[in-house]
Amino acid sequence: MDKDKALRMAQKAGLHLATETNWLPIIHADYAERLIQIAQAEEREACVELCVLTEQMCKAVGLPTSAVEACAEAIRARGNE
Repeated sequence: MDKDKALRMAQKAGLHLATETNWLPIIHADYAERLIQIAQAEEREACVELCVLTEQMCKAVGLPTSAVEACAEAIRARGNE
């Protein structure tokens, strides 16, 4: 993950980012938890995208796709836990 993406996720979580590096920012646990949830959701979506690409490749060469589909569903389900 690049710095810009991390900053966008932090802003999405409601964090106000410091521009000065001479102090240690302290954040409330709710904001930290929200940031972690956003990062996990982004990671799950990236994994599902890889599953979709793998499924497309399997279809292209005539391989079964049921295992790939099950993997994508399991990744999506983790977001509901």
